[in-house]
Amino acid sequence: MAISTNFVSALGGGSGIDIKALAQNLVDVEKVPQENRINKKIKESESRITGYDALKFALTKLKSAFQALYDAREFNSISATSSQNSAVTVNADNSASPATYQVEITQIAKPQRMQSLAYPSKTDALSASSPIVLRWQSGDDEFDINVTDTSLEGIAAAINQSKDDTGLNARIINTGSGFQLLVSGATGENHSFTLSASALEPITVTSGFQSDQDGKFIKASADPKANSVVLHYTSQSDGNGSMNLVRNNQGDWVLPEPNTLPADAVPFSTSASRGFMTLMESAQNALLRIDGIDVVSDTNQLSDAVDGVTFNIYSATVSAAQIELAREPEKIKSALENIVTAYNELAESVKVLQDPKSKVETYGGVLAGDTLTRRLFSQVRAFFIDDAQPAQTNIKAARDVGLSLDRYGKLSLDTDKLNESLALHFDEVVKVFTANKNDKSLYVRTNAGLAGSAVSSIDAMLRSTSLIDAQAINEQNKIDAYKVQLEDLQIKMNALLERYINQFAVMDSIVGQSNSIRNSLKNSLSGLNDNTNGF
Repeated sequence: MAISTNFVSALGGGSGIDIKALAQNLVDVEKVPQENRINKKIKESESRITGYDALKFALTKLKSAFQALYDAREFNSISATSSQNSAVTVNADNSASPATYQVEITQIAKPQRMQSLAYPSKTDALSASSPIVLRWQSGDDEFDINVTDTSLEGIAAAINQSKDDTGLNARIINTGSGFQLLVSGATGENHSFTLSASALEPITVTSGFQSDQDGKFIKASADPKANSVVLHYTSQSDGNGSMNLVRNNQGDWVLPEPNTLPADAVPFSTSASRGFMTLMESAQNALLRIDGIDVVSDTNQLSDAVDGVTFNIYSATVSAAQIELAREPEKIKSALENIVTAYNELAESVKVLQDPKSKVETYGGVLAGDTLTRRLFSQVRAFFIDDAQPAQTNIKAARDVGLSLDRYGKLSLDTDKLNESLALHFDEVVKVFTANKNDKSLYVRTNAGLAGSAVSSIDAMLRSTSLIDAQAINEQNKIDAYKVQLEDLQIKMNALLERYINQFAVMDSIVGQSNSIRNSLKNSLSGLNDNTNGF
């Protein structure tokens, strides 16, 4: 018989009582108290899991705060200043040491720059043949740049596409009287280069030379835009000959090194030409002096002159610039303040979680009486009370750098005491917090320093194999068991409801039959009375 059947409607009579509702009410009297007790246990276990999550969250924040002072390098925060920021600025990382430097800059590094002839259009082809090849040479390196579009725009695009191989950068300048291609390389003399295109015809320019009283060649001069000068000479041993000259830093064209000109050579003329590209500015190194020591760099950013220090050069100095590298206690102070905040938040969380009278929604009192929570918090509190490993002569524990707990268990930082300890015993402070080590293993707690031990210990508390997670898993197992009990209870109550309904249906049927017989007898007796009155 289906439990949902309403027997009052099905029989159309009977006692007139809703036996389904009556049966359900009787089942609820037995079911509801048991169901409420199980649901209460589920809620308690869920609340405890939530409480353990809150505890882990607070511990995670404290661990992160301690990690800011976990390695010795974290204490080497250095502020770097320059007395001439327009000429040189300085950056320092954690490997730098406090110091003062005198820096004189006589020359900054520059790239070589070359320019093309001026052309009326940047889109018209410069060569009847296509493609053409631009040959780049720098020292022993060379690279051919293939150009299919021989307009200025096409040549610039091809040069820029070769940047990974040549280091060149090309752009087009509109001078007002034409378009010129400007090409530059990387800074430094070792990045000097030549760029030539045989398909683009050179232009002859003026030149001349000087000789001594014996007719020996001294130097040649040429149009400033010339990029090739050839010396022509005669010699009794070799006859007529020629030699390519090189331009020196003064702009004169001189014999190359080594000089292979015959000893009896007598120069008689020079020829100069300007190719597709001419030199605008030669590449040069940065020249500076740090504390009296000459330093040469091919870039304006020097990161290997002083350990942990990067010099950014912008111009020559008027006089020696003073560079100051000083310790920056504010970073250490900020890290300790974050530890204070994280610890006090943890202490407040533990207080709320363990206070059975707490009115805080969701978390209040959910871990009341939990011995694990008390034990873990006691371990954390010991970080700020016990001597560190290793303790030092003057700095032994957190209290010696200004960290202290008041009588209410609140942690605070005495900044005056911190500043004094950093000024007088900086190295001891570093050892107390880090054991003077970097990149320590999380699994090492002894002789790891205060921060090292704290991070290692809290990390162990937060692992998936920790006691906290074991407790949370235990509570989840309880919840799963309680849900099974609810399912079993529901099955039991469904069976009880069906039995009650079946029993009440039989009773209701008997009552209905009795009522039917009563009504039949009543009607029969009423008929006899009517007949008697008729006589």
